[in-house]
Amino acid sequence: MKITGVETYLLRVLVDPYTYGASSKGWIRDRSSLLVRIRTDEGIEGWGEGGQTGPPEFTKMVVEHSLAPLLMGADPFATSALWERMYDVTRDYGQKGVVVGAISAMYQRQSLRERERRTTRRYPRARATRSTLSRPGAR
Repeated sequence: MKITGVETYLLRVLVDPYTYGASSKGWIRDRSSLLVRIRTDEGIEGWGEGGQTGPPEFTKMVVEHSLAPLLMGADPFATSALWERMYDVTRDYGQKGVVVGAISAMYQRQSLRERERRTTRRYPRARATRSTLSRPGAR
């Protein structure tokens, strides 16, 4: 099994600043997040979330331009190796903040896959929820 695709989805909803209030940075006018979808050649996909440590547009750029190319063709179950690879490549410019948030978004989906793989080995009747893994047409 190999990773064949990485897609990002930017989510943003406007909120009433009088309801959400303010922070030290000003009025809170919207809530946003970034969803990351990873696909494999066997039709399995996983989801991760990031973008809460800053503008999600920055996280989207890191995922699409720095991290996604590193994962293409890789084994999705090699979670530790992939995390180390993403961290090592971004070490010079991203040991915190947006870059680590992007790595977290990518790693979440890998960790969920690994848990699912381990669970289905031990408990053959266990199924992944749609929020973690799904095969096209499977229920």
